[in-house]
Amino acid sequence: MRAFLRSLKFKVISAVLVILILLMIVSGAFGNNSSPLSSVASAIVTPVQQGFNSVCKYIGDIFSAPSKIRELELENATLREEIAALTEEKTEYETALIENEFYKDYLGLKEKHEDFEFCSAKVVSVDASDLYGAFTINVGSLNGITPYDPVITAEGLVGYVKSVSLTSATVITVLDPTVKVGAYDTRTDDNGISVGSAKLAKNDQCRLNNLTRDCTVAIGDSIVTSGGGGIFPEGLVIGTVKTMGQDKGDITSYAVIDTAVDFDDLRSVMIITSFEGQTNLK
Repeated sequence: MRAFLRSLKFKVISAVLVILILLMIVSGAFGNNSSPLSSVASAIVTPVQQGFNSVCKYIGDIFSAPSKIRELELENATLREEIAALTEEKTEYETALIENEFYKDYLGLKEKHEDFEFCSAKVVSVDASDLYGAFTINVGSLNGITPYDPVITAEGLVGYVKSVSLTSATVITVLDPTVKVGAYDTRTDDNGISVGSAKLAKNDQCRLNNLTRDCTVAIGDSIVTSGGGGIFPEGLVIGTVKTMGQDKGDITSYAVIDTAVDFDDLRSVMIITSFEGQTNLK
């Protein structure tokens, strides 16, 4: 403001105002006189008065502009806060819908296995260097998570907890060759060992080994966990048989399994923290 009062623009406006005021005084002096001089003065002063009013309005706008700008800024800030609040409410609502759907998917499993204790978790990061889809979840020992706890989705078996910190844990999947799962065909009761490989992992597949050569396992059969070993409870879906085969010179058969879980789209999982027959392998 001080800079404006010292500016040339302000000095010019002030000079114009002084001239306008003088002309108005002259007009007032001759306002009641019908002499030629009065008429001339009126003809000059009338448009000048109109200009004076415009100038006054302009000056008023100059001084009132900062307060109007401030009002607009406050109004915009209020609107931004309201938009942020509405966005947060929308996000919370959508999250609640997803979580409700997520938990609903496990009701049948919980009813079938009353001994299961669950802890839900979100996938926070995936190990890009791991060929088998290892990932980190947002729960840890503070949530009752321990190594070797089975990890599932509503679709089927994911893997198990490999390592745990206070607030997070690392999960390795059934695609990993180090994860060996006792399994059987629900139609034929043929037993085998599910194991992963680098080649099969690219297609979210694993292999059911140690099947007898005369087994009756067929394409499309459902493969589930057998419950042996104490790491996985019985009845968790691994996947369905894609193809059958025999290794050259081997006396056993194998089945390639399409896993039930889409490992490229894992966002939420459930950890089974306790079940009957669970072995403490820590």
